[in-house]
Amino acid sequence: MKKKRLLKNCCFHTLPLILVMALSFSPCASATALEESEDAQAYSITEPYEYGIDLDSDEWKNSSLSERVADVYVSDDVVENMSTQALTITVLCNPFLSDFWAFDNYEQAMEIVSHKVNGLTELLTREDVLETISLIASDEELFTSALIDYGSDETNIEILSMKLELLNTLTSVFAGTESDSFVSSCEDAALLQASKTTVPTPNGSSVKVISGLTYADHSTTLSAVKAAQTSLLGSYSSATVVRDVSSATAAYNCHSYAWYSTSSSNSYWMCDPSTYMTDGSYISGTAKVGSKITYTAVSSGTIIHSAIVSKLSSGSTPVTVKSKWGRCGVISHYTNDCPYTDTSEYGSIRISTWNAS
Repeated sequence: MKKKRLLKNCCFHTLPLILVMALSFSPCASATALEESEDAQAYSITEPYEYGIDLDSDEWKNSSLSERVADVYVSDDVVENMSTQALTITVLCNPFLSDFWAFDNYEQAMEIVSHKVNGLTELLTREDVLETISLIASDEELFTSALIDYGSDETNIEILSMKLELLNTLTSVFAGTESDSFVSSCEDAALLQASKTTVPTPNGSSVKVISGLTYADHSTTLSAVKAAQTSLLGSYSSATVVRDVSSATAAYNCHSYAWYSTSSSNSYWMCDPSTYMTDGSYISGTAKVGSKITYTAVSSGTIIHSAIVSKLSSGSTPVTVKSKWGRCGVISHYTNDCPYTDTSEYGSIRISTWNAS
């Protein structure tokens, strides 16, 4: 199998969630115009890929993550021969595109999500992708054809609108035409007019945090985050909500939840929890209830996600953990069934267990 191409040296930082794009439906001639364009004529495949999956079915829910990713895999030959319109709708309809909303920044998300949504990297190289996104947003027939069945019509429209805005932002950032609207680095927190401070590890070392972030600081709204969580949960069969979005705020993230405080009143966003391990407060060990779990990007050594063990493995059932998914709620899930695991041949994520020393 030909290896998938990955984006290199990209400045993808924290993902903004925009509630709903301004949609003005005019289905008359725009779709036809695109079909007759040079782009459509240059590619042999002009219809979106049909995944043939039902996210509510027992078959989908009872399958492993590897099987679910395989169910939405589109071969490289098909991807490269799709028109931009067909490829855009194909990428939009891949349920794992929503995984971006579980991450703190673009670069971390791209390394994993591009393996689950294998048409994404090809799409971001297309010169007419922004034009195509705009067309889908403004053409009722095309917009409807891309809708994913995630509950009410209102939720459908909100999720798809957010996905279109996501692709628009990814393309703009990749092309270097748009600056980041949220800065995840603690060093740059002043740009958010947020308060920088520190919290102590058990051994007394200082860990940088940002205090008092709001959904506005993340360029999103509570309504948008609720829709994002709904979309995310459809991809992971073991995932259940422990603390919903309404009580899990935008102020704290997964690292702060796992290493600092599980309280719903936690007001700190932690960028890097590695000091908890490097100063000897926690040491590598075997999983037990209360252990900390880290998901580390092998290529960069960056800890992209943290969780807390809530239930040990039993038979074929993996370890269960609780963690906060980006700006969404606190979720219970298997260690290997979440947006932060990579089922591809690249093995880009290392999962480690830590116990108090």
